[in-house]
Amino acid sequence: MDSSSKESIEDIPWYHANLTRNGAEVLLLAYGCEGSYLLRPSKNNPGNYTVSVKSVDSVRHFPLVYDNRKFVFGVGEFFNVEQLLEHFQNFPIIAGDTGQAVTLAYPYPSTVKEPSVYEDITRHVVRGSSLKCHTFSNPISPEKVSSDMDWSVASKEGFLTKRGAVHKNWKRRWFVTIRYMLQYYNQRGDKKPLRVLDLRLAEEVLKNDTCGKPNAFSLVFPDRTFFLYADSVREMEEWIELLKWKLNKVKLKTRCDTL
Repeated sequence: MDSSSKESIEDIPWYHANLTRNGAEVLLLAYGCEGSYLLRPSKNNPGNYTVSVKSVDSVRHFPLVYDNRKFVFGVGEFFNVEQLLEHFQNFPIIAGDTGQAVTLAYPYPSTVKEPSVYEDITRHVVRGSSLKCHTFSNPISPEKVSSDMDWSVASKEGFLTKRGAVHKNWKRRWFVTIRYMLQYYNQRGDKKPLRVLDLRLAEEVLKNDTCGKPNAFSLVFPDRTFFLYADSVREMEEWIELLKWKLNKVKLKTRCDTL
């Protein structure tokens, strides 16, 4: 493939050249529907790409690899951008290790027309300056906002089997995590969760080899330990890695706030 063929991928209407993983999650969670997807450059693998897809309650990310000769997406190989576009126009159905399939149905365009309406600035306050401007009661401190705000999304969803607290029986539940919330539902697609857990209160997450189930791990809170197991080793590892990442961010922020 010549260089001009590769460069034309940037001309795909749903290619978002400057979008990060966080930006893709925020955009698709806020404005996408199930099956909405977009293409963006891969930050961790320069020269390759990522297809970000809105699933039921989270955003999933799948690699699109370019090896200087062809594009590889899943089991498909495409020797030019036209072949790649034709594949996406046929509404491909893809699934990862979770086993939950999603149809790539709605490409999210990188350019969306909006009305050209702007507001004049009629009040303008600069902290610590002598400008004669209007003042506002109870202004929000920028320092307070910046220290408390966390923009990461880090969403994931999938089935896990959870041990009950009272009867100790195992039940399969649909789990969703967005930001620092982990919630589980009776079934995939349910609107009301059975329970919502605040991960900022969790103490640790670790692999569990003592509960008698394969691919098991524990999520420890001060008042209860949740025992869960996944359908595969890979899925267990992904959940543990993501939850540890969230818990470590909480611990880091707590240490910074106490300095």
